Amino acid sequence: MKFSYLSVLTGLLLAAGVSACTDDEATPQEEFFVKAQKDGQAWNKGGRGVYVTDKGVNVTDEGHFLIYSPDTIPYTSAEVVSLRFSLPYGQPLASARPLAAEWKVLVGGDAASNSYETDSTSLPRITVTRLDTVQKIVEGRFEAILRRNKHWTNQVEEMRFTQGSFRVRYQEVP
Repeated sequence: MKFSYLSVLTGLLLAAGVSACTDDEATPQEEFFVKAQKDGQAWNKGGRGVYVTDKGVNVTDEGHFLIYSPDTIPYTSAEVVSLRFSLPYGQPLASARPLAAEWKVLVGGDAASNSYETDSTSLPRITVTRLDTVQKIVEGRFEAILRRNKHWTNQVEEMRFTQGSFRVRYQEVP
């Protein structure tokens, strides 16, 4: 009888120890992501990146990065955020120059049904914390205030991304 009681007690203790894990311990962190607090709510998406090497019409000594949360389910509605920034050659990572940012809802993979964007007076804050040009991974933090596109409304509506971070694998394109 003592043996059964001891087995049951050990089983209960082991079960209690397993259920005491936190969500952070139980949920594996995605390898590549774009996440933030969007208007105070947790927002977490997969992430990808592109490094555009073509300087185009405005010839400078730098290309630019595009970090985005991709549309992972084709032909349905998807929420996508895009961040753009440049890193002057030979400069520290902290000198990243933010460019336009955008959030939109895509339907069918390419038709926008709603969108918010930055303007020249409110570019996002972007800090690049790691750039691995061998494995082609870029990491950093961001904050942005986006305004609803005038195509959708005449009212001033804002969307705030705070405590943002990203880790993405990028590919180079001309």
